[in-house]
Amino acid sequence: MTVLRAICKALKRPGTRRFSCQPSADEVRRQYFDGLVGRWGSQISIEQTQLHGRGIVATQPIVAGSVLVNEAPFVACLEHAVKDRFCAHCFADLTLASPTKHDPCATAYCSDACKTAAWEEHHEHTCPATSGLASLVAHCEREKRKLPILGANIFGRIIQGIQQHGSLAHTWEPLQVLEFAKGLTPPNWKEDYELLLEHPLLKHSETNRKFFSYDWFSRVMQLLHLNSIAVRFRPEDKPVGVALYILTSFFNHSCDPNALVTFDGTNTARVTAAVPIAAGDEVFISYADTDLPRFDRRLHLEQHYGFLCQCPKCVAEAPKPKR
Repeated sequence: MTVLRAICKALKRPGTRRFSCQPSADEVRRQYFDGLVGRWGSQISIEQTQLHGRGIVATQPIVAGSVLVNEAPFVACLEHAVKDRFCAHCFADLTLASPTKHDPCATAYCSDACKTAAWEEHHEHTCPATSGLASLVAHCEREKRKLPILGANIFGRIIQGIQQHGSLAHTWEPLQVLEFAKGLTPPNWKEDYELLLEHPLLKHSETNRKFFSYDWFSRVMQLLHLNSIAVRFRPEDKPVGVALYILTSFFNHSCDPNALVTFDGTNTARVTAAVPIAAGDEVFISYADTDLPRFDRRLHLEQHYGFLCQCPKCVAEAPKPKR
């Protein structure tokens, strides 16, 4: 059975939404949002805000220091320069563990548990030594780019979900609720996609390529461009890697945030209240270095996220009009 046929079969199951790049019905989204947030308790909710679109809102008074979210990544990718120093799955320091490697590709993990988890999530279908993706990995290493690798990992997760469970519920459907960088299609994405097509499930099946088309790949890259987060263990450190988080992606930006995203030795994202937050207030994180001058912050946000920041800090620091 081709992957596309398996996908079509999964889509016909009761309770499974049809594949679509269009937003789902409001009631379906509400149910999904409540389920997504519910695992972290009742302190926050995903709501439509007046100024910033969808965002995270406090449903009750929140004390400073409260942990709002502890979220493992949907997909993650180490920086190429540190792949022998940190676990490819959880980003733990290999010098503090008993590392093990996946023999065909020598990918390093901090434990057998992480090696097994990576295999079951996507590595069975993305191992460079056996999946036909060695050229894509080498290409990204040369160009020091990670998003195409994240895209390949998403492809692997979808294949794994179909083959193991006959479902898109935990692999493709969660991505449908995220925002994406509309209209962004750099020329090098075409080359990335051509290298992804070296995967046997795509190379030898025109039917599979109809689902995993260039339009599909572009949508994945647009999602990653807008929502992926650099993983730093300390603010002053260089990134260890980059990852995509579903719930954490719903926090909107402020240059004077009331919550912080931190990583404590792994790629699990912890969102913590930085100050007391009143019930009904939106919870913000920062997408930029808040110590940068206003001009540099706004330039970074416009170039990477497509908006010109009008947060209270940027408004307060605006140059005064000359008289």
